[in-house]
Amino acid sequence: EAARANMSAAGGMIRNEVTLESALDATEAVLCGFYSAVHAGSPDRLSRLFRLYDVLVTQKVYLSAMLDYLRYGGGSRGSALYTDPNGEKPHIGLPASYCYSPDSGRTGKVTQEIWYREGRCETLWRPVRPIPDAGLFFETEWAKFRKRRKNT
Repeated sequence: EAARANMSAAGGMIRNEVTLESALDATEAVLCGFYSAVHAGSPDRLSRLFRLYDVLVTQKVYLSAMLDYLRYGGGSRGSALYTDPNGEKPHIGLPASYCYSPDSGRTGKVTQEIWYREGRCETLWRPVRPIPDAGLFFETEWAKFRKRRKNT
């Protein structure tokens, strides 16, 4: 339950660097002492122990990716509002803690890759690959497939 609350507070739709760092630190602390602090109690609860470990590793990866995105210069877009004290308020009635800066487009032509290796998260930003122009449209190809299938 604590892991779920930690992730919801930091990685929900409103995010800020301090909360993300705090949540990542808390997740890493639990992972660091996981095998000495967490016990299954009985063999039938062992699967829950492994599931919790997987959840914590996943949280570490996502929180690391969110922090890296913010530090790379990414801003608010889509379903995530990254707070920025120097930004603008989305609505005049909201407190200053909701100030944000929209994404500048810097991340529009790159993609973030992240991987988990030996307990650490590593990220790489690389240019997006172009979508190949195969000249195929789903509807046309689907119709051809259905016609072939009907004739066999």
